[in-house]
Amino acid sequence: MSKARRKNIPVIPKSFVFEIPTAYQQTLSNKRFLLMEYYLKRAKERVVIFSSDQQLNLLFNSDVIFIDGTFSAAPENFDQVFLIHVQQFNQGNSIVCYPVIYRNFFCFLKCLPVVFGLLPNRRTTTYMDLFKRLKEEAIAINKVFEPKQVVSDFESALVSAFPNASHTGCNFHFIQAVHRNITNLGLASEYTHDENMQGQCRQLMALSLMPTAEVEKQFKHIHALASPSFDDLFVYFERQWINACVPLSLWNANESDHRTNNIAEGEREKSILRRTIVDEHLRFEHIIIQLASGASGSKSSINKTAFQRRFETLNI
Repeated sequence: MSKARRKNIPVIPKSFVFEIPTAYQQTLSNKRFLLMEYYLKRAKERVVIFSSDQQLNLLFNSDVIFIDGTFSAAPENFDQVFLIHVQQFNQGNSIVCYPVIYRNFFCFLKCLPVVFGLLPNRRTTTYMDLFKRLKEEAIAINKVFEPKQVVSDFESALVSAFPNASHTGCNFHFIQAVHRNITNLGLASEYTHDENMQGQCRQLMALSLMPTAEVEKQFKHIHALASPSFDDLFVYFERQWINACVPLSLWNANESDHRTNNIAEGEREKSILRRTIVDEHLRFEHIIIQLASGASGSKSSINKTAFQRRFETLNI
């Protein structure tokens, strides 16, 4: 079964120079899916973007977009799988661009993936070039691609691409970053076992929910009451979040309608889960076919057989 499946699936390319099979350039209804592909840095890096015409319409008609990148799933010679999602409340007719098996699933979501990209890096110029090309696609169909709000994982490079939009970082990733530094600074044990220390750290994390004008004042207040053993954590927080390494407007979620990017990340996790379920189902079918054809299980090793005998003797 695996051999038969491999005949229908192209070999994963080992370089960024490869031909995309026609089947992967189109949707199941034979409409365009490969939107664009181009090279950067004198043809040393490649960008590949997928989106159908209906997905582009959803994108260009949306005031809020969610941008997410995943790095562990990126194929060789690419840095990240880049995704753009849009929020839709009335999805009755907007999900026809997806395979039938997904339509009922997407009806329960507020978020739809509309652009899938393979990017070679995370540079500002790469993002700028991509969004410039998407804006040109919008103009070609008499649309305007200028979202009012962009939600991302603190990708400050995106601010340059949409200077007129309101940019919001993911509050979940903000809290995760603070918690990660608590661990990196060797404070995890104190944080876990000392309720007072835990409360001080959580007050730091809660600063993202304070009004912008109050953040610095409350940070100083929390710092003044904190244990000296947490000084390194406050130095990190002040450098990273207060003194504009990441702009306050990007991580403060006090006035934001969308405090996290989890709505986009959740879709990514669901797609991984679907793939896992399909793989497990195929494996189970393979076992059934083997058993039906009279195949026997693999022989136990000598050591395993000897261990089994000893175990049975002990339980007589």
